[in-house]
Amino acid sequence: MLTLNFPILNTLYTITTRKNACAQINIKKGTGALFINKKFGSSYFLQNNALLKRLNNLLISTPFFINYNIFIIVIGGGLESQFESIFFGLLQILIKVKIFTKHLLKKLGIRLTDYRIKERKKYGLKKARKASQFSKR
Repeated sequence: MLTLNFPILNTLYTITTRKNACAQINIKKGTGALFINKKFGSSYFLQNNALLKRLNNLLISTPFFINYNIFIIVIGGGLESQFESIFFGLLQILIKVKIFTKHLLKKLGIRLTDYRIKERKKYGLKKARKASQFSKR
């Protein structure tokens, strides 16, 4: 029989961002409940079942989370970027407790950060790439 020895920790804490969404993740010893903004995780992502399914796959696939309650506070951004911020934060915690390594996650095709950021506005243009309309006369 395979026994997994996870480190016994009282609390873990991390902050992650994605676009305009910022997630504070607290993990405390408990029964495996997930709370997002003082709601159950299933009721927070009720509108988007695909996001809930991806989050549950991560939580179920790693038995570490069974013994811990996860408290998440998310502000800003849309639902998708809030989810990605939460997802990156949970992966960071798994790396902190040495369940996953960055090398292993890279092999699995899971990235830890999203390097796509908003392009800055250039002078002489209205936006990052939008120029004013050309007038021939």
